[in-house]
Amino acid sequence: MDLYIIVRGSDNRSVKVAVRATGVVGKGTLRDAFQLEEDVAIGLFREDIALERRRDGDEFIFVLGTEWKGAEFELKWEEARRSRPSTSAERGDKLVGSCVLFNDRYILTAAHLSFKLQQSYNIEGTEGRSFKVKCNFICTLLDFAILQSDELPNLRLPIDHLRRGHKYFIMGYPSGIDTTHPTITKGIIEGIMDDCIHLIGTPGSKRGYSGAPVFSDSGKLVGLLLGGTAGLSVNTTIQECLDSSAEQKYARILPITLIVHHHKQGISDSES
Repeated sequence: MDLYIIVRGSDNRSVKVAVRATGVVGKGTLRDAFQLEEDVAIGLFREDIALERRRDGDEFIFVLGTEWKGAEFELKWEEARRSRPSTSAERGDKLVGSCVLFNDRYILTAAHLSFKLQQSYNIEGTEGRSFKVKCNFICTLLDFAILQSDELPNLRLPIDHLRRGHKYFIMGYPSGIDTTHPTITKGIIEGIMDDCIHLIGTPGSKRGYSGAPVFSDSGKLVGLLLGGTAGLSVNTTIQECLDSSAEQKYARILPITLIVHHHKQGISDSES
């Protein structure tokens, strides 16, 4: 049986697009289906929610989620945005994730939420306040992005390390929860993943928590939550994201010290 999804483009064309059995579709496959140039930024949506995008080897893929067979999706690309300059994140282009105000008016979040260097975005803060921010750094290898805005206070957060057995808490906005106030989840570090980069903690992550800050029990910023996983292997995370509406068994955390180190090197990707 052929595996496909129905994708409606910004030009209102509907196309059947082939999908891998694992429930992911390549960014290049979507471009080819709509004959889009390589430099046109695209995003895949389902019910006005931007799907998670990840790097898989030499290409980017979109994770389709549950019950995707034969379902309808929407592909949006850059030209459509230029014709609607007043469109904000609250009007259909909303990225489902969390972020944290860091140092020098920097905002830290997960790169797989889909960003383009020097492009502006609207984000929603606590109590429904909206801020315009610009993306000024992307690291697809470690999956983090840094945004900046002059509308935000110059807040400096102390940082610290996390090790096995340390307690932490996550502050974020899981899907389906009132976004005027963040949700707090407590956890404990169980170990390190087999890539020797990411920490793994329990309990796991929920959809919408991607990009949420991880704090030590003393209130210091120690990492960034990138998503959920069922085990210590990074190779399992794509399949597990297909069940993203439910809480994952473990949380995958990127240490803040690695983020600071890579940002200081100053070498940014152009998009995520």
